[in-house]
Amino acid sequence: MDTVYLTLPWPPSGNHSVKHTRVGGHYLTNHARQYFVEVAWRVKTDLVNQGTLDKPLAVRCVLFPPDLRKRDMDNAWKVIADAVTRSGLWADDHLVRDLHLQWGEKTQGGRVQLKISETSLFPWS
Repeated sequence: MDTVYLTLPWPPSGNHSVKHTRVGGHYLTNHARQYFVEVAWRVKTDLVNQGTLDKPLAVRCVLFPPDLRKRDMDNAWKVIADAVTRSGLWADDHLVRDLHLQWGEKTQGGRVQLKISETSLFPWS
């Protein structure tokens, strides 16, 4: 596998992506659904014929926020990982064995840059 580079739009907050019903159900907000559709479109158009990655992966994720508000990067990562999984780029986000999250500079509109490559890293081997 070659290294895959992907630029994505800024994700909605993980705290505001899923809503809960009174009877215990869960559903995605409209903003989260739109984000998942946008990520799937970018994967399909930017990574034509990539196929689904199904081996252990190393991911470097640089988050370029749209403003200087305080944010938890793990909230952003969970939405990004779920969107990439739903797009079919990788079989499941449990394949990410090496994850490096980093803040980039404030960028108008915000964006996310991913570098994805295979790794032989298994914590139990």
